[in-house]
Amino acid sequence: STQLTNTKMGKQSIVFDEIATLADQRILLIDGAMGTMIQREHLEEDDFRSDVLKDHPKPLKGNNDLLSITRPDIIYKENDASSAERLGPPTKRYRYRHQWKNQKCGMSVTFQELVKAYGDQARSLLDGGVDVLLVETVFDTANAKAALFAIRGIFENEDVTEVPVFLSGTIVDLSGRTLSGQTGEAFLISTKQGQATAVGLNCALGAKDMRPFIETMSNYSEALILCYPNADLQVFVSRDDFGFLECMSSPTGKNFTLEKAIDVAREQVESGAQVLDVNMDDGLLDGPYAMSKFLRLIATEPDVAKVPVCIDSSDFSVIIAGLESIQGKCVVNSISLKEGKQAFIER
Repeated sequence: STQLTNTKMGKQSIVFDEIATLADQRILLIDGAMGTMIQREHLEEDDFRSDVLKDHPKPLKGNNDLLSITRPDIIYKENDASSAERLGPPTKRYRYRHQWKNQKCGMSVTFQELVKAYGDQARSLLDGGVDVLLVETVFDTANAKAALFAIRGIFENEDVTEVPVFLSGTIVDLSGRTLSGQTGEAFLISTKQGQATAVGLNCALGAKDMRPFIETMSNYSEALILCYPNADLQVFVSRDDFGFLECMSSPTGKNFTLEKAIDVAREQVESGAQVLDVNMDDGLLDGPYAMSKFLRLIATEPDVAKVPVCIDSSDFSVIIAGLESIQGKCVVNSISLKEGKQAFIER
């Protein structure tokens, strides 16, 4: 049975009841993955350019986002019969930029920027009359949390009719983890406050390999379970394309590799640590930046990510940066009244 929750506005679409009724009667089908539907059109480089981008210096074929500008007729055709619209991974992603060789360390977009972008997207879709919002192909739960935070804010604070939200993650291999290191169970727990009507998996794995992970997720959620394997994971880079850069400095000014910082965390976990305490309150550090960067790094390490994290700081800006950077739930430590009760309440 689906989990239905009234918002402050108390203004819900009848689609909630329709989906719940139909789901009790039979299996429901979701039609088509957008990428494979576009592939059927056999588009060429010129389709991704048109007159708008004809002089762009880079190859553009395969950048499906551009088709909204260069071939809107294709996008309209594929969406015309659909009442659900997706909020997929943004062109700029919250993480991983630091993982690629020859790129500067640091995130390409902040959590708040993602909230705004997803909010704008959701409002436009709601204005267009969609019946369902689908947050899909989630390989980084922090992105999904930004999308869900934006959507819940719209439903609870704006004069709109609430529609069901579907949430779908992506398990990238048989280890059962997302690209950012979370298991399916952790993904569900981390996004529970988004109040999704249906949750599940899509993309990457084929139906046979995806099945055990879907079964596990069904044991951890009261929501409807959805599953839509499409064309499997089509393109992946080799291990040689990954690497870390020496891009952080110690208080003495000497560079140290990020691998060493991760090794310290790994050693603590292997030694029996049940919670990993992370503190960046050093006068010579940019605390929010350091906290955010380190938490994103350890999230990609299964040996480290398996234990809870404690964001340890007396600086609220560091705590906020940490909370915006971590995928799941965590412990917060060192909050105090040392600056006075009123300042604490205001923060």
